[in-house]
Amino acid sequence: MSLANPGYLFYSKYFNPTPEALVNTDAIERLKNIETLSPIKRVIYSNANDTGVNAEPFKLVTTYPGLLIGSGYSHDVSKGMEGENALKIGFYFDHTTGMPVIPGSSIKGAVRGWFPSQYKKRAVDDSFRNPRYELISHLINNITSIILNHENAGDRKKIDMFEKEMFEGVYENKPKTIYNRDIFFDAVPVEIQSNFKSSQGRLFYNDYLTPHKNRNNSPELDPFSDPNPIQFLKVMPNVVYEFKFDLRNSVVIPEIDASKKRTLIQDIILYSGLGAKTNVGYGQFSSPSAKNTPQEPPELITFTGQIKDKALLFCQVIQGNEIKAIIKGVEEKYKLVGITNPPSAGTIIQVKMNVVGKRPNLRIQDMTYVKNA
Repeated sequence: MSLANPGYLFYSKYFNPTPEALVNTDAIERLKNIETLSPIKRVIYSNANDTGVNAEPFKLVTTYPGLLIGSGYSHDVSKGMEGENALKIGFYFDHTTGMPVIPGSSIKGAVRGWFPSQYKKRAVDDSFRNPRYELISHLINNITSIILNHENAGDRKKIDMFEKEMFEGVYENKPKTIYNRDIFFDAVPVEIQSNFKSSQGRLFYNDYLTPHKNRNNSPELDPFSDPNPIQFLKVMPNVVYEFKFDLRNSVVIPEIDASKKRTLIQDIILYSGLGAKTNVGYGQFSSPSAKNTPQEPPELITFTGQIKDKALLFCQVIQGNEIKAIIKGVEEKYKLVGITNPPSAGTIIQVKMNVVGKRPNLRIQDMTYVKNA
């Protein structure tokens, strides 16, 4: 197909000028059939060696159900049947290439949202900030040799200072020059892996939200009322995004150099996701290396890593939703959560852990078949 600018298709060609036919359905079909990233590759890689970025980029892959960015933009059609079936939620496209980039400012804001200091001037108490101190200290401890205690006043102050240094360019109440601040660049799609039919890749597809309005015009949703499907555009799963930054070594925490700071950002993105509706699964990412799963392990593999959120774990089905895993040489049992048709007994699967509290309060998500029984 022709390499039309997707943003132009979505915000211009999609709307017909005549009231008799408001929506140009051909435009959305052209969007859904985009299989190449040639326009953005041509722009991004033409001067790749001249960016001045002092840290290696990293790549992450969108997961099911996909990525939704720019949902606050207006894209509403409300007249006639075509209006009912129109794409009614906005989307963000790069102005030049029309590709679904994630703005660097959005990445910066989403990452900072997990730091506690910015909330001190708001009407929130410690029950809101304390989990953020705990999370950030845990992530920093994982990537450095230091041990921060999230309950220690001195360590909390250090986290606050690190936050201001990283996101505001402020150290000891003095602003750094623009040349010494951390810069977040836009994340761009660089590869479309197979995500449609058997071996085909798609960049965009349509999806639906189905809110249930209360019959009495109450703000509460009513599960028994007639649904009102709202169609929108999304980035498909299995689209690889490249994240780039211009990062500096931390002065507040010298153990965090530019490379470790990059790892910290990546860990937060993998933990929280980006874009809209992350609470229901959109905007989540995985590491490309996570797809390199051995297909035929001879037996149950011993897990020797740290039990943490989104770690990958090999398990064997015992019966029904009950599974077992070898954790550092010790057999432990868990439950598959959200699986209506569990594999047969003896099947080896790989799962992504969803840690709730400490062991053995462990739930499992994102199951992948590795070896059938």
